[in-house]
Amino acid sequence: MKRPAYGNAVFARRRAREVLWLLVVGVGRWKAGDGLFARPDLARIVVLDDLDLTLTNLDFVAGLDVLVVDESELVGRGAAVSAALLTAGRANTVWRLSGVQVDEMTLLGGEAVPLGLSPVRVGDFPAALARQRERMALFGQGIWQGRESPQLAAMMEQLRGGNDE
Repeated sequence: MKRPAYGNAVFARRRAREVLWLLVVGVGRWKAGDGLFARPDLARIVVLDDLDLTLTNLDFVAGLDVLVVDESELVGRGAAVSAALLTAGRANTVWRLSGVQVDEMTLLGGEAVPLGLSPVRVGDFPAALARQRERMALFGQGIWQGRESPQLAAMMEQLRGGNDE
């Protein structure tokens, strides 16, 4: 199985234990998603329209937060890439940029659809991603699944009224 364009470079960064803030996935064009955010802890891959997603190795995406920038000529290609990232890639979260807004994606019947929360503007995306990561850590979701959340334990202790016995 083959990785998308620039996938080997992302794999090497992860293997070197580099922490990545976000993986941008450009869909349909070489320049899709290029220059969206200027951060050294950002990585980008490109999924062109002729890449067969069923034969694509997305193992390096596991646990990452991903932003899909769909500039494909093919109807539904961005949704198909999002679904592959959520299933085969096991991404922590997948977001999709359409126009000037970003929607978090989820799987419904095997298809990637917007989660239904209010979309955020591109400029507000970093803050929205930070809030989503905090929520997921708090409730043990995504990469925090199965781990006890110190934030949740502190909240529960506070709700119980501390150690007043």
